[in-house]
Amino acid sequence: MADGRFPRDRRGERRRRGDAAGAPARRRPSQPERPILLHRLFGAIPLLVEAQSDARGRVYMSRRFDPDYAPPLPPGAVRGDIRRQSYCCDVPKYFYCDEDRTCVQCGREFVFRASEQKYWYETLQFNFSAVPVRCLGCRRKRRSEHALREQIGRAKAHIREAGANPAPHLALARALVEYHERTSQGDLDAAVAAARKAGRLWPASAEPLYWEGMAQAQAGRPAKARQALSAFLEHPALRPGSLKKNAQALAARLAMKNVSIVRSGWSGDRGDRWVDLDAWRKHIAASPDLRAADVIPVWDPLHRERRSEPRPHCAYWTGHPSGVEYLFLWRIGRFEVGIVEKHGAAEFALADFDDALRRRCEQVAAVLDAAIQE
Repeated sequence: MADGRFPRDRRGERRRRGDAAGAPARRRPSQPERPILLHRLFGAIPLLVEAQSDARGRVYMSRRFDPDYAPPLPPGAVRGDIRRQSYCCDVPKYFYCDEDRTCVQCGREFVFRASEQKYWYETLQFNFSAVPVRCLGCRRKRRSEHALREQIGRAKAHIREAGANPAPHLALARALVEYHERTSQGDLDAAVAAARKAGRLWPASAEPLYWEGMAQAQAGRPAKARQALSAFLEHPALRPGSLKKNAQALAARLAMKNVSIVRSGWSGDRGDRWVDLDAWRKHIAASPDLRAADVIPVWDPLHRERRSEPRPHCAYWTGHPSGVEYLFLWRIGRFEVGIVEKHGAAEFALADFDDALRRRCEQVAAVLDAAIQE
């Protein structure tokens, strides 16, 4: 009966149930192999297999990354702690390396540092899909601009709620002036109107006259700016402080009639003089040797890197016989000359000021002088 239940094969050997004829006996492994995930950067990442149950009591096996795995660090890398990361379906970062990126705002390349990545993904616990698209300078500029836009919105909302209160009108004028100073955008006429409204509602305060004068100066109206600043400095309620110092400095620049080429280290007249902005724009457009620019490269000594700083109404002079491009920078009340150094940042303390550069600066001064006298 046993022979009939388990028949013999052709060689006369008895076969076991479920085995193929002549197949060798199966061997069970003494210990299951540990699963791994091959990664191009982190190598063979071990996976931990765990049994879990769902709400219905069904048991299933799951895998997770080994938090104690420590791959060798490349040069300059920073060790990561995957227990503090929010990686979801992504592969966790066992270490961070510097990443080269391009700023979407200024178009310049910047480095996403490994230490900054660790702060993003472990301290702030950002998802790995969150990556910087702007350089540090543009991020700071965007945050400050965003804060000013929020201040403008809040001030307008407070004006709609309590129009008889001078505080929101004054806050609106200040925010509009500061926003225009940073971005060269914004309604300066609205800033003047808000400052005048605050002055009518609060005649005992001198601050509305200050912001009116600043708005008129940025709008290119020196006569009205001088009038508002003079009234501010003569106000009986004026107290010593930064507003008074700024008003005195700007009023002194507005009081001068002629244009001077201002530059540190130049033996010529370096007094701050008023510059007609519209005339300077027209001169840039009409001069083939001037190339307009809205940003200048500056050196950040704190982070030891070059960044772009918004400076509207700049121009590069390309007509020097040596081929060096000089930077002509318009500021409120003055005109400066600089050069982009070898490290890629603008420097306005020039050591050499030859005859060719002097003649070109005198031409610019003549054009702007004529515009002011008209």
